[in-house]
Amino acid sequence: MPSVFPLPNGAQIGYEILGSEHLGKGIRPLVFICGMSMRYGEWDPLSKPLARKRPVLLFDNRDFGASIVKTSAREEFTIATLAADAVSLIEHLGWKSVDFCGFSMGGGILQQILITTPLPFTIGHAVLAATTTKAPHGDPEFLQYMSKIFHRAQQSGVRLTDAQRAEFTREIGELNYDKEWLKDPINKAKFERSLPTELTGRPVKVIARQAQALAATDVRSSLPRISSGVRILVIHGTLDRLIHYAESEYIMRGIPHARRVTVDPSRQIPGSVPTDQFGHFWFQYFDTDVWMSVMEPFLDDLPTIDKAKL
Repeated sequence: MPSVFPLPNGAQIGYEILGSEHLGKGIRPLVFICGMSMRYGEWDPLSKPLARKRPVLLFDNRDFGASIVKTSAREEFTIATLAADAVSLIEHLGWKSVDFCGFSMGGGILQQILITTPLPFTIGHAVLAATTTKAPHGDPEFLQYMSKIFHRAQQSGVRLTDAQRAEFTREIGELNYDKEWLKDPINKAKFERSLPTELTGRPVKVIARQAQALAATDVRSSLPRISSGVRILVIHGTLDRLIHYAESEYIMRGIPHARRVTVDPSRQIPGSVPTDQFGHFWFQYFDTDVWMSVMEPFLDDLPTIDKAKL
C-alpha cells in the first residue's frame, strides 16, 4: 500500500519507497517522475532492480492513481504546480540530496525543478528521458489524440463508457511504441496484456489537464540556469511518435553539459545501448540489463555523499 503525503489544498501524493534499507548509508535516493497518463507501478522494470543498491522514490502525480482524493480542490494545474508537489514530498521525507529520472511530462516537471532556486535539497544526477522543453511535436495521430483529449476536458457531467475509456487507453498506448515494434507478435501480446491494468486510476479529464499543462510550458530560455554541477543524461529514441527526437535538441543546446546516452551496436562501450531506434516508452525496449548498465554507472559517477546529509 502506498503512503500518503497530504497537500495544503486537500490534494494528496501517494508514494512508495523501495530499497529503504539503503537510507542513511550515504547513497542518494533516486526519484522517478511519471509522464502523462502514467502510474508509478509502470516504473517496475527499472525501479525494482535499481532499488537493490539505492533508495527509490515512486509517486503518482496529483489527482492520478494513488494520488486521487475526492477532497482535492480544483486549482491551477501547471508543470510548475506538479514540480512543487515533488519538491514538497522530498522535503517532507527530509532528504537533502537526491537523483532524478523524469520521463515524458515527468521530464518537463524535472526541468522545472532543475531551474528552481533555491531548493531544499541538492541534485546529483538527472535523467531526462523522452521529454520536451515546450509543447512537443509528435506524429499526426498524437495530435489527433490530443485534440480529442482537449475536447473531452471541455465537457462536463458526461461520463465515458468503458468502451470509450478503453479506446482512449489503446490510442495513447499504441503511440508509446513504434509501428514495427507493435507488429512483433511477442510485443503485441505484451501490449494487449497491459491494457486492462491501464484503465484503473487514470481519469481522462486529468490526462487532459496534464496535456494542457505540458502544452503551456516553455523552459528553453531558462535551461542555461541549470547548474553544471548536476550530471545530466538525455535518453530519446529516434522512433518516438509522441515527442519527436528533434525536441531533445533543445535540451542539448540549452544545457551544454548534458550528454546523450551512448550508442554502440557492439555494446563494447560501457553504459551504451545497441541503437537509438526505439520509441517513446524507452525502457520497454531492450533487456532490463541494458538499461541497468546505462543507469547504474551514470548514477554512481560522483563520490558518495556524507551520510549526515541524508
